[in-house]
Amino acid sequence: MKNLNDCLMFVKFTQKKYAEKLINGELFFNLPNYYNSSDNEEIGDQNEGAEWIDNSEMKSIRAEYPGNKIFNFTPIPNSIFKITQYNDYFLSFSLYTIYKSAFDESGIFKVDSKMKNSKYDTAIVIEDPFEFLKRIEKKLKLEKINYEMNSVSYKNLNVGKIDLTPFDKKIEHSHQNEFRIIIENLNNSPKIINIGSIENLCKIVPAEVIIESEMKVTNKK
Repeated sequence: MKNLNDCLMFVKFTQKKYAEKLINGELFFNLPNYYNSSDNEEIGDQNEGAEWIDNSEMKSIRAEYPGNKIFNFTPIPNSIFKITQYNDYFLSFSLYTIYKSAFDESGIFKVDSKMKNSKYDTAIVIEDPFEFLKRIEKKLKLEKINYEMNSVSYKNLNVGKIDLTPFDKKIEHSHQNEFRIIIENLNNSPKIINIGSIENLCKIVPAEVIIESEMKVTNKK
């Protein structure tokens, strides 16, 4: 899990029609089943909201039924069956994170081109991530809403039984560099939290500008 102190900036990839709402301070917290039911390979994640996943090899199935008959079924050898336990107790708001350490070796960082596969056409670059989080925490505490926030850890979810938290995702999504804020799900519907305008903390650009450009660190003169 990444250290938040290593965070340089946040980027919120979104649609142009929603960008102004975020700049005006509206944070949209969505249900897990929105993501585990999406067929978009970047947005969708069938593991979203999972408490645990069990990848087990089924040896055989045997059942008796009237007439003294027995049903036997033996799966293909080494076939793995996946069982998932869900618990949609939270809502989430996510951000792409650019870390200082990403520039360590070459001084250059580039967003993974896989991010183009999402439906998002706009990027809001949050240049002061700590002030942004401070405002969110202040609002959530004022409204007495239980919350957690952390960077996401990426794991291999295809082997054995794995316990998950809302901050665990499959390794195939590691290029998303996700930082996540979760709040309690009280009425099984999305929720909007308004923290006031963040215009002084961010810039808005086309998503392709962030995804296709190389970011460089230069020494101050």
